[in-house]
This record gives sequence, C-alpha cells and structure tokens, in this order.
Amino acid sequence: MKELPADLADPLHVLAPIPWQTLAWVALLAMLAALWILWRKLRRQKPTTAPPRPPPKPASRGTGIGGIIDQIQQRYIDTDPRHGCHELSAALRTHYEQESGRRLSTSTVREIAAAIGEGAVPRLFGLLADLQFGREAPTSSDFQGACEVARDVVSVKGGWKG
Repeated sequence: MKELPADLADPLHVLAPIPWQTLAWVALLAMLAALWILWRKLRRQKPTTAPPRPPPKPASRGTGIGGIIDQIQQRYIDTDPRHGCHELSAALRTHYEQESGRRLSTSTVREIAAAIGEGAVPRLFGLLADLQFGREAPTSSDFQGACEVARDVVSVKGGWKG
C-alpha cells in the first residue's frame, strides 16, 4: 500500500461543526418561544363561569327595585333622559338576573323574549331600547312614562312571566 505524504492538512468539512454554546442559545430561544406561546394561549382562554355581580345598592327612598327606579327617575328627570333610560335598563336587567338566575346583561330584547316568552318584561325592555337607541332623544315625559311602566311591571308579582 502506498503511503500518503506527511504534509497533508486535516480534511475539510462540508458543514463546520457547531460549538456547544450555539446549541445552548438555540435551545434557550426555543424554550422561551414555547413559554411565550403557552402564556398567550392561557391568557386567551375565557372563564367558564361569569364573575359574580354585586347586588344593587339599597335605595334610600324605597326598598328594592322600586326605590332604585325612584332614584334613577329623580336623578335624570331634568338632565339627560336618554342616559336615565340606559341606567334604568341596566338596573332592571340586574334585578331580573338576580330574580331568574339567567344572564340578561348582555342579551338583546329579542333574546330576552325568546328566553322568557312574550310578556310585560320583554315589552318593557323593548320600550327602553326604543328610548335608548332611537334617532331622536327621549323627552322628560317619555322617561317619566318609562319609569312608571317599569314600576308597574316590577310591582306585579307575575310581571316576570307575563
């Protein structure tokens, strides 16, 4: 067999060997990316139950929802009836949520009617929606009428059912 000359250099590699520090940095970056993706995924998950809502504040002039309606009526009768209609609707939704155990704060009037059927309560929410989102701002007498209707519907024991 023939001997190779002694002055030959080391063989050339097609790919240079990767030092261990480079591999460690790549592994660290991959781990950080995986943790970031996991954190984003956990942040996007929606809670399975709704957070508990605080009970409405007790009325000073009356008790229960009737007193709350009185307070809202007094607060917005001369200033901003449309904003009063918004607050009245929110108070009634909270009241009926507590009474029925159904979530109504994010429901539309049609969804409320579908959930409980036709009756005084869906008609009341329809009236309030017309006043809240109508093209023309409600007058003070419109707002007073809505408060009276709300007081009548709430005072009827079967007002929730129809």
